[in-house]
Amino acid sequence: MNTLAILVGVICILLGIGIGVLVRHIFVLKDLKQREGKADEIITKAKNDASDIKYNARKEAKDIIREEKQQAELEIKNMKQEISNQEKVLAKKEATLDAKIELQEKELEKIKTKDADIEKRKDLIDEEIHKYKRKQIEISEKLSQVSGMSKEDAKNELMKNMVEEAKVGFAKELKRLEEEANDQAEKKSKKIISTAIERYAGEYVAEKTIGSVDLPSDDVKGRLIGREGRNIRAFEQICGVDLIIDDTPEIVVVSSFNVVRKEIAIKTIKKLIADGRIHPAKIEELHEKAKSEMDKELRELGEKAQMEVGIHGIHPEVLKLIGALNFRTSYTQNQYQHALETSFICGAMASELGLNVKQARRAGLLHDVGKVLDASAEGSHAVVGA
Repeated sequence: MNTLAILVGVICILLGIGIGVLVRHIFVLKDLKQREGKADEIITKAKNDASDIKYNARKEAKDIIREEKQQAELEIKNMKQEISNQEKVLAKKEATLDAKIELQEKELEKIKTKDADIEKRKDLIDEEIHKYKRKQIEISEKLSQVSGMSKEDAKNELMKNMVEEAKVGFAKELKRLEEEANDQAEKKSKKIISTAIERYAGEYVAEKTIGSVDLPSDDVKGRLIGREGRNIRAFEQICGVDLIIDDTPEIVVVSSFNVVRKEIAIKTIKKLIADGRIHPAKIEELHEKAKSEMDKELRELGEKAQMEVGIHGIHPEVLKLIGALNFRTSYTQNQYQHALETSFICGAMASELGLNVKQARRAGLLHDVGKVLDASAEGSHAVVGA
């Protein structure tokens, strides 16, 4: 009995050990499979990651290559454009140079032709002198034979006749030379003026004698007019302009033949709108401020014109007159721009003639300042600018 129990116990122990080993083996196999699965997953993920990295690397490389190619193509295009522009500039310069060379060759040909004409004329004069000498001898001999004059008397008579003929010939030649000189002078003056104009190209601006001011609302119109027209009368009297208020919405018109006063009036209206208080005392106060600002602007315009034409030393009051030309017109032409154009053209003409360029520019800049002294003056430079 004891032996059987021991045997059963041993068998149970062995079975337990076997089952334990079997279970452990099963768990080991399961763990091994799990590990193999994880390893496969890691390998697969690594392969996928490697594939993604490879794809992204290729894509990035392609993008870089494409960008570099586009940049290179753009640079090549810009270089081609620059080369084309340079070729055009060079072609233009070459054409200009060829034209100048052709013109110089024509001038040289004219000089050669003129020299040849002078030589021919000289030969003709020499021939005429010889003819006169031969004729003198012949006439002297004939006079001596016919009239019994002495050789000396005949010579004097001949000289007298020759002097008269020479006077007539000289008068004709002098007239011809005078006409030729006048013709050359006219051509030269036209050439100088055209050259001066070509060397300066300026803007053309036309100012008007009326100006408009935008209003924030139509209520401002009534405030500008004031009770029984008190404000508008004060404004017109203080500013020296006409204030036109009609049915046009949110706009008032300022009219004056003196464009400086017109600009001051416009500035005054804008200041009144910004301030909000509109009455005669405020109109007068803001008008003085606008006038001071305009004086400063006129002086700055005068200084700008002085610097632009390259001169200095003009009196401050005269500078203000130059600046005032910017707000004046004559025959629809802005006089400030006209003065600058005239200054540059006068300087260019002085350069062509070998004269003082700065003095010429100063004269051109100041030639019209008399026009702003009398706003009613219109007409020629000689009358108004004097």
